[in-house]
Amino acid sequence: MSGQAAQRRAGKRHRRMPVDSAVLMLRGDESWTSDLMDISATGVLVRRPPDWIGQRGDRFVLDMLFGDQLNIHVEAVVARVAEDELGFA
Repeated sequence: MSGQAAQRRAGKRHRRMPVDSAVLMLRGDESWTSDLMDISATGVLVRRPPDWIGQRGDRFVLDMLFGDQLNIHVEAVVARVAEDELGFA
C-alpha cells in the first residue's frame, strides 16, 4: 500500500488551509485566471472558470500569487472536476 493510501486508510488527511489568492492555470498556449480556494501539502482547490477546458488527468502549470512578493509556480494534474471548482494534485 502506498504511503498516501495508508494515510487515507488511517483517517489522516493533510490539513487544508483556506486562501484568498489569484491563480493562473496554463496548458500549452491556453490560460485561465481564477481564485485559489484552499491549499494543502498534496493539492489545491480553485474556482472553475466558466470557459475552462480540461478533464481529470490533464497536466497544468499553476502560478499562485500571494501578496506582492510570493509567486508559487508548480506543475499539477487535474484530480477532480466539479461544476464550480477544480482540484489539482
